[in-house]
Formats: sequence, structure tokens, C-alpha cells
Amino acid sequence: MWTSVATVLSVIIGKFTSNLVILLGVIILDYLTGLIVGGVFHNSPKTINGRLESNASLKGILRKVFYFVMVIIANYLDVISGSNFVRETVIIILIINDTLSITENIGLMGVPIPSVITNAIAVLKEKSGDK
Repeated sequence: MWTSVATVLSVIIGKFTSNLVILLGVIILDYLTGLIVGGVFHNSPKTINGRLESNASLKGILRKVFYFVMVIIANYLDVISGSNFVRETVIIILIINDTLSITENIGLMGVPIPSVITNAIAVLKEKSGDK
């Protein structure tokens, strides 16, 4: 049974590369740090009172699910084009995005973040139009 599941996943999402494993780890770490920020530190920018809320948590889970939808679409584009460029690029961009989110979450916990990192995050947010 597990072999069948793995086969179906590999057809849909593509080969399990180290980048995909890193993405899985970063997604889990980002979600956990978000839970800690809201549940322990009550400092979440995603809720009015900064506390953990199921609605914000559900939105976070849905975002992560759609990460994999993007990876699936990129995988099919690669199948059509005969390359692995699009999928790997999408995965790397998602890794970077969640790494920035983890860094922000760590800062919201009160851990000092070097100014060079906070400045880089501010520049990236400004360029993307994010607030």
C-alpha cells in the first residue's frame, strides 16, 4: 500500500529531492514557530489580540497546502518541457519565503535579529508590496 502511495505522490509532485525535503522541514518549522508566537508569546500580527486563533491557524495550513499545489503545477510544467527547472525554482522560492517567515517569528519571540537581516527582510517586503 505505501509503495502505491509513494508512486502516486512521485507522479503528482515529482521526485523527492533534497530541496523538497528541506521545504517540508521549513514548512513545519514555520508553522510551529507561528504557533509559538501566538500561543506562548501572544504576539501574532495575524490576529487582533496577538493570541493564537483557530481561524489564523487554518489560514496558515491552507497556505501550506497551496504551496504543494504550486509544486504540483510546476512539476507538470517540467514534465511538459522536459526539464526540472520550474519545479526546483518554485521549491527554492518557497523555502526562502518560509525562511523569512521563520526569522520574523523568531523576532516576534523577542530574540534579537541582526540588523542586516531585518533590513534585508524589509527591502524584500517593500519590493514585493507586502506590508
